[in-house]
Order: sequence, then C-alpha cells, then structure tokens
Amino acid sequence: MNLLYYPKVLVPVQELKRLVLYSDTISTIVPDEFQFEFGDDSEWNQAIIALKELEKLGIYKKTNAKDVLRECKEDIFNEFNERLKSLQSYKKIKEGYEPTTWWQLYLSKMDYELRSMLVDIGLAELQGDTLFVENDVASLYMGLLAEYSCLSSEVFYSSVTDKAHFKELVYNPVADKVIKTKFVLNNILPVPNEITSLEQILDFKQKHKDELLKFQQLLSSFESDLINISDLREYRSKLESIERSLKIQSNELGQLLNEHKITCIANTIDKVVNVIPKIVKNCISNGEIISVSPIVEKYYQHKNINAGSEVSYLLHASKERI
Repeated sequence: MNLLYYPKVLVPVQELKRLVLYSDTISTIVPDEFQFEFGDDSEWNQAIIALKELEKLGIYKKTNAKDVLRECKEDIFNEFNERLKSLQSYKKIKEGYEPTTWWQLYLSKMDYELRSMLVDIGLAELQGDTLFVENDVASLYMGLLAEYSCLSSEVFYSSVTDKAHFKELVYNPVADKVIKTKFVLNNILPVPNEITSLEQILDFKQKHKDELLKFQQLLSSFESDLINISDLREYRSKLESIERSLKIQSNELGQLLNEHKITCIANTIDKVVNVIPKIVKNCISNGEIISVSPIVEKYYQHKNINAGSEVSYLLHASKERI
C-alpha cells in the first residue's frame, strides 16, 4: 500500500511513524522551489532527517508538483472552478467581504492561469515570490491536487491527510458526481507513541512482513469486496464483516507491537471507498453514501480496476503549513 501525504511537503514525524508502519512507500507533493534544508525549527529539521533516511531506503518518494500539473492541469482547473462556487468564502467575496485567513502556497504548486484568476477575484494575493491563498480555497485546491497526483502516478497511491477539513471540501456533494461510502472505525488502529523511534518501526516491519501485508490487504480490499453488491442488506452485512476482521487484525497487531516493547495508542480509521453508482443505486440510505469528486470516474477510465482500489484516508491530528 502506497500513501501520498498532503498538504505539506514535510510529514510531521509522529504522522510519519504511523504511515511507515502501514505502508510500503510514502510520497509528498514537492514544488520546484522547495529545498530539503535545515532551519531554526526543530520539528522541521527532524522531519527532514527522517524523510532523507527513508528516501535512502526507498520508502519515501517525491511527487513533483509540475509533473502533476502538466498532465492534469485542465481537469484540476475545471473541477476546482466547479467546486469553488460552493465555498462560503467565494460567496462572501462576491458580497464584498474580505478574506481573513490565508495559507502560504508554493508558487509551482498552482498553475499560472488558476493563480491569476484567484488573485483577480480577491481570493489570493501575490507578494513577491510568495502566494497567499484564502484558507478554504487553499484547502480545496490542495485536496484536489493530491487526488489528481494519485491518479496520474505510475505507482498506485492513496491520499492521506491529518486535516479533516481538506477531505470535507474535496468530497463535498456536487450534483451528478460519482458516489462513495464513508467508513469510520473509532480508536481501533494501533499506532506507535511519540517515544517510539523510526528504527524500531522499521525493525518491526522487517520481522513481521507477513502480518502487516495481511492487514494492508484487508484495508485495500474494501472496494473489491463491495463493488459488485447491489442489495442493501448484503452491503451492510459485508461492511460489518470487514469491521470485525479489522478489529481482530488490529488487536493482533497491537499485541505484536507490545511484544516488541512498542507502546501504542489507538487511532481512528476514516476511509472513503469508491463504488460505482449503477451497482449501488439501491444502497443509498441513512447517509451511508456520500457524493464525491468525479476523480473517481476518471480513475476507472484511466486505471485497470484490478490493479488496486482508490482509497482516501484521514489521519486525526492538527498541524499547519502547506
């Protein structure tokens, strides 16, 4: 399982630990102007050291922002424009209000045409070589850029973030879009605590490849297990079965981690699973299915469906900076 973390270039070390444990490779979207250089912030420096070490091991791989834009610029632009109109910040600026919260965005992460449009309508400001984008607008854009980065990559990636707001904006209902199932299991996933080193996690992975692979396959099998089900009762039954299996395997992994003197905390699995509307049209009830981006539809046209399942994960934490 390969994970693309966003919105930042550098993954906070604690988040990195859980990603390393449950994935084969990790990627982030790297702009041309970003340099992996040390600064005055200790957390920044720790993240650089960790990513450089993982890059040597072939675990961390960079996704170039310009490569993604070169392949997907038109699709990103069109979908962004469609979703922008539903944002409160867009509606307010049309009424004369001025944005109060801004994110700093690397210039090469956004195409010139889109950047210029946002500046013209007042949702972005260019100050020298620095671009400031209104908070919700930046969140929406980075979420879409991450999803299209997964779509365009030769290696199959699933997007992952520690910011719920980003996912909410990307998967906000828009008419006539593909539908998805949102699946949440609270406090079930064992992840290493802060005192656990990356070396301990890598050593654990080396010794328990089979157990981790089995768990990864279960996480990745949601879509293939659900995709051909059209009966709501069968659909719910299968979800319950998957939940039971996840709880059992999570407990087993937690015990193995404890045996290796790795103290864990319980985290939430928050997963969005793709399904095809024609097949699950009878399953839409009680908010179990939510409308999402047409990225999913493009994914089926672009990829071999048996090559993997397009899954989006949400890690619960709170950090800043993109």
